[in-house]
Amino acid sequence: MIDNNIYPIQVDKRIFLDLLTKMGYLFLFCLALSIFLYLAVQNKDGILWLIVPGGIFLVLFIIVLIMIAWNYIYLKSYKYECRSDIIYLSGGIVSRFEKNLPYPRIQHVVLYETFWQRFMKISSISIETARESGAGIFIPDLLKRDAIKLKDYIISKSSKYKPVAGI
Repeated sequence: MIDNNIYPIQVDKRIFLDLLTKMGYLFLFCLALSIFLYLAVQNKDGILWLIVPGGIFLVLFIIVLIMIAWNYIYLKSYKYECRSDIIYLSGGIVSRFEKNLPYPRIQHVVLYETFWQRFMKISSISIETARESGAGIFIPDLLKRDAIKLKDYIISKSSKYKPVAGI
């Protein structure tokens, strides 16, 4: 049996990537705002072109920190288990969810890696069924080697239930 203790979700790496991305966007926004305000008050004396972007940056920085904290708490609540007959997933903060996916219903397992995930050597797994969207399970941000092992494990478990062609 594979459980969350063997292949943990890499919450710290995900939070680092979120922080890096959001702070980059925030910096670029404030830089553009500073240039705009500097050009707007170029003929006037004063440091308004520094104060306004600084205040906006502070407010947006606090919002970004709240978003990062929320994401951290959410990812810490995200748990999965590969049991003998099903894959179990649960999580959520305010509203909770639980999903059970029997191995016979699994159609395919997809390994996802964004550019930043490759940089951090993490991957996400999507376990999909033949049903409509949302019926499968998504396990985010595992170490790449762990994601490959988990993918192989799930494929081997689900292939036991598939009929052999031509019989």
